[in-house]
Amino acid sequence: MGPPGSGKTTQSELIGKRLGILHIYPGRLLRQEADTGSPLASKIQPHLDAGTMVSADIVLQLVEREMARSPEGYALDGFPRDMEQAIKLEEVLHKRSEELDAVVNLELDEDEIHRRLLARGRPDDKPEIISRRIELFHCETDPVLQFYDRRGVLVSVSGRGPAEQVTERVLSAIVSQVQLL
Repeated sequence: MGPPGSGKTTQSELIGKRLGILHIYPGRLLRQEADTGSPLASKIQPHLDAGTMVSADIVLQLVEREMARSPEGYALDGFPRDMEQAIKLEEVLHKRSEELDAVVNLELDEDEIHRRLLARGRPDDKPEIISRRIELFHCETDPVLQFYDRRGVLVSVSGRGPAEQVTERVLSAIVSQVQLL
């Protein structure tokens, strides 16, 4: 987890490869499912077209399907985003007799977030939009981070520096967290 531009996807992919576990990226799952033309796709596509949030139930359905493909574990990428998703994820985990080993929060200051996102050069990466995305992250996701902190599974890691250095910090934090459990 972490704010926009913190390296969530990069780190989830790298950690997945290093630990031999599946990288689960809900945004990609939604786009892939929308392309299938399935009954579920017809519920997803209007949200993708409008840039609105897909319901937590639909996202969880896709995430749960992926979790079942990887009994050895998985790295959830930027998920859950809000408390509704966190509560529904807890229900899925309980049903599967699983618990999260660690929730990694990649910390990054606002100046670095702006620098990184503006450097990407995407059309929607404008200063005012970036500021709104950061604000939305804090509104929606800070309560999730507090929830996992109270449960004792949250570890925070600096997202600054080269990806390989961040990966080593993330792996170290995960190993320390798992040893505590």
